[in-house]
Amino acid sequence: MSTTEETKKMLDDGKNLKEIVKERGLKFETILDHIEKINDFNEKLIYLTEEIFEYKQAEIISKNSKLMDYDYHNHH
Repeated sequence: MSTTEETKKMLDDGKNLKEIVKERGLKFETILDHIEKINDFNEKLIYLTEEIFEYKQAEIISKNSKLMDYDYHNHH
């Protein structure tokens, strides 16, 4: 079973992205990559969209806060 198929099986078992990331010890991006390779990707995407969106939002916020910290330390 390929790593993508393993991810697909976990999705089919009803696991969410956070559970898969945790259980497989892979990065969120890696799991997203697998999902994009899955044939019934669009069907999966419907119920994963919210979770992906939350992740992307958190990622953007953490990048921004790092930038803000960086600016703060350099200019004060």
